[in-house]
Amino acid sequence: MKKMQFSNVLPVFLLAMIFLAACSGSPESKFLGTWLVEDVQADVDTSQIKPEVLERALDVYRSVSFEFMEGDSMDIVSDGNKHTGEWNYNEEEKTIYIKMDGSRAPELMKFAEYVDGKLINTNNTQIGTIVVTYIKD
Repeated sequence: MKKMQFSNVLPVFLLAMIFLAACSGSPESKFLGTWLVEDVQADVDTSQIKPEVLERALDVYRSVSFEFMEGDSMDIVSDGNKHTGEWNYNEEEKTIYIKMDGSRAPELMKFAEYVDGKLINTNNTQIGTIVVTYIKD
């Protein structure tokens, strides 16, 4: 039985390491691409809002899509209107933070939590809570 020489194994080992490094992207890489609304749930005090007004508001939530791009840029599209901004992901909190261009906010704001491959955006309002679930397209 012949012994395999180290010089024969080294190129194979190096190729394997390069392949593994290329496949293991940053934690942020799982967000790159377009995210669409999967579901919108409202738990609101319906005595404080007309049903047709609530339905229009929920339709606006349903029309939103996001595209997270390399670096920290992003686009939001709602009812055909495109807005740009920046984003980042906090691995420890499992949370995406965003800031829209032209916003007066001094820093990125919490947008959504990453749970089981989905982005969960919770909006607490004066009349209740609206939860929007996004899935990657």
